[in-house]
Amino acid sequence: MGLKFWKLGRKSAKPSIETLRWYTKGILPGDHCLVIGGTSISIIREAEKKVGNVVVADFSEVICRELKQYVSNNVTVINSDILQAPADWNNRFHFVFADTLINRFDWEEAKQFSKEIFRILRPGGQIRTTVKIGLYPMDKKLIEIAGEEAKTFWDEKSQTIVFSKAEKWLERGLVAHGSISKKDLLVWYTNRGREKRYSLDDLKILFDHTGWINFHTEKDYLSKDRVRLVVTKQG
Repeated sequence: MGLKFWKLGRKSAKPSIETLRWYTKGILPGDHCLVIGGTSISIIREAEKKVGNVVVADFSEVICRELKQYVSNNVTVINSDILQAPADWNNRFHFVFADTLINRFDWEEAKQFSKEIFRILRPGGQIRTTVKIGLYPMDKKLIEIAGEEAKTFWDEKSQTIVFSKAEKWLERGLVAHGSISKKDLLVWYTNRGREKRYSLDDLKILFDHTGWINFHTEKDYLSKDRVRLVVTKQG
């Protein structure tokens, strides 16, 4: 899929100008900033305006390779899984930015994400991220189409979906993703892993351990079901 989501995806799925300002509010030249996800090009560029040098981490070699064509030499692109961030990143970053990344994780991965972000942030550093609350329209459509068989890919108790197990219904359940082709979407969803659907309470639990302070959420600009989340590592 590479950068097709950035080039061809829905405009509504990308950060608004107001949200970009929120991400970068208060950051200063010289601050060490990490953007997780190479498709977050607008956030990368906005952060670069403020601090100069920005680090981007993405687990996809394809995205990392393509991204270098769209960002300046001030952006360091690293092919790395944030759930196993480099060992030498301890206490490195003042800010970590991640756009709806938590929505790609199941619960165990989300807990590991919280631990790794805590490790790589400096004392007093912040994570700023957006999170979709509840089910996506495509989740609801697939569950409705599959009926009783939805339990093969959707676990109501844990609010976890596995698209690869919904392959039988994927073509009928697809919703438009901007101008991305149906063929590309089917391949992409077939290869997706387990993903949890989150509530505000889930997010509070995720960052409710020693060392995290000042948990705050607010409605994302013009979004009915996406929130902005900020949490600070105690200094």
